[in-house]
Amino acid sequence: MESALQDTRGFLHGLPNGAIIDEAQRVPQIFSYLQQILDEDKEKGKFILTGSNNFLMLESISQTLAGRIGYLELLPFNFGETSKIKGFDLSLNNVIYTGGYPPVTFDGIEPGFGSRPT
Repeated sequence: MESALQDTRGFLHGLPNGAIIDEAQRVPQIFSYLQQILDEDKEKGKFILTGSNNFLMLESISQTLAGRIGYLELLPFNFGETSKIKGFDLSLNNVIYTGGYPPVTFDGIEPGFGSRPT
């Protein structure tokens, strides 16, 4: 991320085949540079931007990439999906506590502070 912050244009030009850029909202200037690249190269799906914040809702970013983006919101697993996961604790407390997010559900990563409910 440091190179993207220090030289955003150089960082993006070092990705001639595109890339998946996670937490893109941490480098806000990346969106204006992407606009220029996307205007010059019409290949669709070249860059995939992900982030935990809904950065595309920010007015300046939405305007910068208007007409150049597709938006997909990924939701956590629903109850029907978690009920199909072998060994997943379907108790109400656990379902509420874990929230159905894949790393919590599959890797046992703690979803927040404190200990798991009993």
